[in-house]
Amino acid sequence: MDRQELLNLIRSGRTELMAALARVDDRHATDVALYDRWSVRDLLAHLGWWERRAVDLYHYSTEGTPLVPPLGSMSEGEYNEMILAQYQNASVADVRDMELSAYADLVGIGETAPEEALFSPDRFSWTEGQPFWPWIAGNTYEHYAEHVAGLLEWLAARAGGRA
Repeated sequence: MDRQELLNLIRSGRTELMAALARVDDRHATDVALYDRWSVRDLLAHLGWWERRAVDLYHYSTEGTPLVPPLGSMSEGEYNEMILAQYQNASVADVRDMELSAYADLVGIGETAPEEALFSPDRFSWTEGQPFWPWIAGNTYEHYAEHVAGLLEWLAARAGGRA
């Protein structure tokens, strides 16, 4: 993996995500659509929170900025429940803005971080011998792919009159 490949994968995954999201009318963005309880707004909040978490992890790693909540303080499921609760009353527009800002900041790290910070397996002790770039991948294109399939399935069911 190198910087250009990482950025190409991020942008490609983002294009797929945005194409699926473009098919969701704002009137339906708060309908329960995914996983029997998430709306599209909830999905955006989830993606944005995890993108922001990767940004915060980078700043924690390079500047010592405290992480809130601290690293390893909750399970992935507990984080996801916290995210749902945190954004349950947020407007679709506010969640969209939050997610877009987090995405832009994370891409900015991919574009400008020193090569060593992204690709050296021994750069940060908390990564336990892994480079940092997988945290970017896992919170962008890999994460998008994980959720786009469910979103497309819901959209297909709605189009077929089954949702």
